[in-house]
Amino acid sequence: MNIIAEHLELISVLLFFALIALRLYIKRKELKIEKVIIFEYSKKYTDKINEVVIKYPKFFKVLGIISLVSAPIMMLVGIYYIINSLIFFKPSVALVLPSVSNFKYPGPIISVPFWIWIISIFVIVFSHESMHALIAASEGIKTRRYGLLYLLVIPIGAFVD
Repeated sequence: MNIIAEHLELISVLLFFALIALRLYIKRKELKIEKVIIFEYSKKYTDKINEVVIKYPKFFKVLGIISLVSAPIMMLVGIYYIINSLIFFKPSVALVLPSVSNFKYPGPIISVPFWIWIISIFVIVFSHESMHALIAASEGIKTRRYGLLYLLVIPIGAFVD
C-alpha cells in the first residue's frame, strides 16, 4: 500500500499544525505572547456577542437564571460520582487525549482519534466561553476581549474578558 495512504491521518495533523503556525505568523503583530502561551484576540466576535445580546436580551436573562439554578445541582452530581468512585475504587473520571495512527496511551487515559478530539474541544470551548460572554452581556457587562489560547501552535482554549 502507498506510504501516503497509510499515514494520511498523521499527514493531515501535521498540515493542521503547519496551517496554525502560518496563521499565527501572519497575525504575529496582533498576538500577545507570554512564554509559550499565545493569546489571539478577536474584535469581530466581541462585537457579535454584544450585538446578539442586544437583539435577544430576555432569552439570555432566562438562560442565565437556568444556569444559576442548574450549576449547583450538576456540581453535587459530579461530587457524588467522584466520592462513589473513591469508595468503590471504580474510575468514573479519565483523561481524554488525542491519538494519531492508533497510538494508545498507557494507564487510565482514553485515546480518541485526533480529528474527533479537536472538533469536540473546539465545540466545547467555543460554546462555553461564548455563553460566559453572552450571559455577562445580558447583565450589562460589556465583553472587552474574546479570543483563543495556544500552547505554541496547539489550540488549547479560549477566553473572555
